[in-house]
Amino acid sequence: MLATCNLAFQSVFQDFYVREFLTNETPSKIAWIGSFEIALQYLFGIPVGMAFDAGYFHHLMIGGSMLYCFSLFMVSLARPGQYYQIFLAQGVGMGLGLAMTFLPPITVVAHHFKRRRSFAIGILTSGASIGGLVFPIMLNKLIFGPQGFALGVRATAGTITGLMIIGNMLMRTRTQSTRAEDAEMVRVPVKTLLMDIPYMVFVFSGVLLTLGIYYPIFYLQLFSVKHGINANLAFYVVSFMNTGGLFGRLIPNFLADKIGSYNVLMPASFVCAVVVFSILGIRNAAGAIIVALLYGAMNGTHTSTTPAVLSDLSINVSEVG
Repeated sequence: MLATCNLAFQSVFQDFYVREFLTNETPSKIAWIGSFEIALQYLFGIPVGMAFDAGYFHHLMIGGSMLYCFSLFMVSLARPGQYYQIFLAQGVGMGLGLAMTFLPPITVVAHHFKRRRSFAIGILTSGASIGGLVFPIMLNKLIFGPQGFALGVRATAGTITGLMIIGNMLMRTRTQSTRAEDAEMVRVPVKTLLMDIPYMVFVFSGVLLTLGIYYPIFYLQLFSVKHGINANLAFYVVSFMNTGGLFGRLIPNFLADKIGSYNVLMPASFVCAVVVFSILGIRNAAGAIIVALLYGAMNGTHTSTTPAVLSDLSINVSEVG
């Protein structure tokens, strides 16, 4: 949930940095901040997964939550025009925090549910869409308003800190005794996973898809403002995106349990790619809203069904993680 809410921030931060805070830098260089943050989120998937398998779920979640929230507070201390301060706090610090907190919650859900696993993961990720409705509006109104950047980021960081505390208190792994008695929880060697051709093909295809699928998350709000759409309405574009994501995380995942996760993921990924190209055709507010809703729905389907497909490809549930 935190990871997808964080993605909702990227468009807001990109817009603010380009137009207000880092005007001495190019938009492409500024985009490296969020890109590096997301890259770290996935780059550390293997060591985080191994730590999860070793029983360090709560260590990862607590440590990652503290690092993420601390780094977000540090973003509020950055000075205008100081690119390196934003890059270290947001790109590196928040990226490492995301890396530690992204995989474990999804894996825990996959371990607890066998039937309706796709729908369970969809419900989990739908929380991100709800947060993605609120936080972009909140952050836009604060940092572009009289409160300013520092106070707006601190208010957001404080809210996230409280929610992370609640989340850490509610999550539980399967008990060690249950894991020991369950034949499906026998650890599988990493070499076996690397030799699994369908799994590796899916991973490679995910890498290629990720190269272009996040473009609207970074640029849609800024693109809308630059193309003459009223700034007050453009502030809500990211929230429209997450409105679509809410439905895209629930309805397709419900269908995935009936017709197969892969059969849902493939058309959703194709349509998502088409919608990314359609951004170039935006000429008015209606176009921006339609693109935001469609992209949010398709990207939400992609985000929530990918873990389900990986679970389906696993020989047993111990491979999930």
